[in-house]
Amino acid sequence: MKLGTPVALVHIGSEKILSSKLEKSVKTRRIMKKYTVIMAGVVAIASTLLLQQAKANVNSVTGQIDFNGGGTLYQNTLGTGTMATSLGTANSIDIPGSSGDAQTVEGASETGSYIGVPDGTAVTWKSPLSFALGSQRITQLWTFTWGTTVYSFDLSSITSWTAGAYSAALLGTGTLDITGLTSSTGTFELSLTDASGGAGGSAQFTFAASNYGPPPGVPDGGLTIALLGGALVGLQMLRRRLV
Repeated sequence: MKLGTPVALVHIGSEKILSSKLEKSVKTRRIMKKYTVIMAGVVAIASTLLLQQAKANVNSVTGQIDFNGGGTLYQNTLGTGTMATSLGTANSIDIPGSSGDAQTVEGASETGSYIGVPDGTAVTWKSPLSFALGSQRITQLWTFTWGTTVYSFDLSSITSWTAGAYSAALLGTGTLDITGLTSSTGTFELSLTDASGGAGGSAQFTFAASNYGPPPGVPDGGLTIALLGGALVGLQMLRRRLV
């Protein structure tokens, strides 16, 4: 009996090792099954978001359009009262103004959704436009109609205002709208030059508006791809750890 003891112990030890491996294998399969279910959910969500992004890009406003015109500069932010003596002392502009300049689409500036808009198309502005930084909500800051299609821009905020002796630049954000398309967030730059010969009071301008991303409420494609990639990396790391 004593001689058989080591053999029995080896047999028992082998059974324990085999049992441990089986338990680990079962546990691994359970974990992988749960992770696979989670992964399938992540892939489904990511695919849906990417599809939404693709549809939004096809149906949303894209491209750029520029305008030319002129307006009257004022010292306060209300577009009334005392006219500014220079761009450096100006805090607002009345774009229809008293200068008599027509506000029109600049030639050969149309791209994306604005292709086909005739050069010189008249543009209607809503004034005054303040140069104060921060939130500034103006529905249809500018708008024009070509055929049955209405184009417009809703101002959201002013992000930068820099002025020199004879030139200045106003930057901001807003929403671009075109009939039949999904609205797109966008930026604009209003470039001003002193039209008074140093006497102050009026300015010529060029306004450039363009979109820079998906429409409001549409998921960002880069973030969606990052989410999907992170899930794949996590799956690979889990496999290496469990194997």
